[in-house]
Amino acid sequence: MNTFPSSHGVPVVARNAIVSMVYRRQASTRLAVLEEAAEGRTASCQREILHLQRLLRERQEAEERLLQSKR
Repeated sequence: MNTFPSSHGVPVVARNAIVSMVYRRQASTRLAVLEEAAEGRTASCQREILHLQRLLRERQEAEERLLQSKR
């Protein structure tokens, strides 16, 4: 175990462990933010798909009515 004191009197091993924990916590927080953003984009895309499907269905129904009226 490397116990050379750092400039703050904390052993290097302990300091490295603390730094590692801080980086892991930061990475975890960033990942959570990215996941939340991805969920939001997914929900937005799903709403857009439903909207476009409805528009397509309405146009197909209008086209079908037009074709039937010409028969």
